[in-house]
Amino acid sequence: MRDPKILVVDDDPDLRMFLKAAFRREGYEVDEADRGGSAQEVMRAKAPDVVLLDLYLPDMTGFDVLEWVAKSHPAAKVVIMTGHGEIATAVRAMKLGALDYLIKPVDPVQLRATIDALLTGTPETKPDRLARPIIGDSPQMLETWRQVSLYALPDVSISLCGESGTGKELFAQAIHQKSKRRTKPFVALDCATLPDTLVESEIFGHEKGAFTGAFERRIGKFESAHTGCPLHASL
Repeated sequence: MRDPKILVVDDDPDLRMFLKAAFRREGYEVDEADRGGSAQEVMRAKAPDVVLLDLYLPDMTGFDVLEWVAKSHPAAKVVIMTGHGEIATAVRAMKLGALDYLIKPVDPVQLRATIDALLTGTPETKPDRLARPIIGDSPQMLETWRQVSLYALPDVSISLCGESGTGKELFAQAIHQKSKRRTKPFVALDCATLPDTLVESEIFGHEKGAFTGAFERRIGKFESAHTGCPLHASL
């Protein structure tokens, strides 16, 4: 089995050198490009599995490269890297086909989690595969699953709104299964069933003796879900 191929596209030579050395130590084949045109040349010669793409390049924008990759190399998984963390920019990148969006300076742990999520796992847990626990093929349902598939991998907050019984928790579980945190805890909490006096203790936990009746330390839902799925609150 061949080593996975990564293409780093960025005009910062120090960042390219750092990422190239780091991923080669992990056993990946790494190429680099300092502008959009040279990235296209590399991709014509080699078909990378993952493209780490800066949005601001000397000769063209990362959006231009992203659109070209989507048309000419649809199998390549693109991760956007940028120093400008604007929500509108992230949404546009996702709509054009990027699978994740990382803010510079790039956190090595976060980047590794993204690459691992994109390139490892069984076919059932691959990020481009999405279990659908809810049956239905209406246009509205298909659009909902498209949105879930689009935004599950990046580190963005997702709000699921709907009446009781519409499957919000099932969608949340599907998002968790696709995310880079899928091996971490998924914690669900139905806030509607909590008495007002227990909300703070249930969510944040408490120490032994913090109040009358606190006979032992209790871990809150936020701490239980740390590094895993963010709290899912059903209202």
